[in-house]
Amino acid sequence: MERKAVSVTVLILLLPVGVLTLAFKTELVSAIIPEYPAIYVDPPVVKGTMPGNNVTVSIKTDYSGYDIWGWQFALSYNPSILNIGIDGLNYTDIWAGTGTKKSFEATGKLIVPDSEDVYVNDILMTKPDNYTIDYRTGWITFKTVPASGAQVKATYKYALRNGDLITTEKVPTAMFAPGTFNNTLGTLSSTWAVVDFFYMISPPPTTYGPGTLAYVTFTVVGYGFSNITLGPGTKLIGSEQEPPHIQYYIINAETMPDHIGHGYFSNILLGDADFNGLVEMPDFYIWRESFGEGEDRPFSIPDVDPDFNNDGIVDMYDFYIWREHFGESV
Repeated sequence: MERKAVSVTVLILLLPVGVLTLAFKTELVSAIIPEYPAIYVDPPVVKGTMPGNNVTVSIKTDYSGYDIWGWQFALSYNPSILNIGIDGLNYTDIWAGTGTKKSFEATGKLIVPDSEDVYVNDILMTKPDNYTIDYRTGWITFKTVPASGAQVKATYKYALRNGDLITTEKVPTAMFAPGTFNNTLGTLSSTWAVVDFFYMISPPPTTYGPGTLAYVTFTVVGYGFSNITLGPGTKLIGSEQEPPHIQYYIINAETMPDHIGHGYFSNILLGDADFNGLVEMPDFYIWRESFGEGEDRPFSIPDVDPDFNNDGIVDMYDFYIWREHFGESV
């Protein structure tokens, strides 16, 4: 644990996350089981999900102390394989109008644009005539305040949701910020939560673990491999209960890399030339028909890739890979 004073601005000014660099599966094994206390991706390995479907991972901590004041994380991914915010999980929120409340906060964040249906007393509202919505934060604001007792309902798809570690149910002053994603760079950054941002109570309230920081939903957009890498800005922050109530890092990814557990996604197999999830004889036939082809001689069979070692040529080395993995499936 790092007993180092922390400025609240660390929650806003996260360290930049670099563009993802792919790694082989064998290079990821050591990162899957981090040391205690840890922040980690769960499950650490996801296999077999095909393009057009969603994959959800949890960002968790196993820390069991009672001095948790905040957390933050950033992650990177391969944007040619995974995207955020183009599809998501379905969710429905229902609120009761108060006659004065104009804005309502959806449970899900990073809402998929135009995926929402908003109702007041079962009457479908239209945007922007009746309401506006911030897709990143999930806030829905009505032009006319819903009447007291009116049922306000929103159905939508989302890509990010707060976990159970820091919530208003546990501590009423808790705050959660969903951050921003970039599907060109393959990054999700500036996602954080704190128990009491303004330190209005002395000693400052804290909460306890273990628990889930957040749930992140990716949409699979291609075939291949992707790391899901927690960036150096990932931290679990504690607070002293005695004056001067200094915040400190319980987990700091920048200086405690062995306490960070990254994730890995794959939906292809070595030797699976036609991407059907099986290494079988048709893959051998594709290899045989494509022998000698590569970067200078494009594959004569469309939508396949028998260059299993990605060296730019279909040769005997690819046959050896097919033979080694024959019979495997995702």
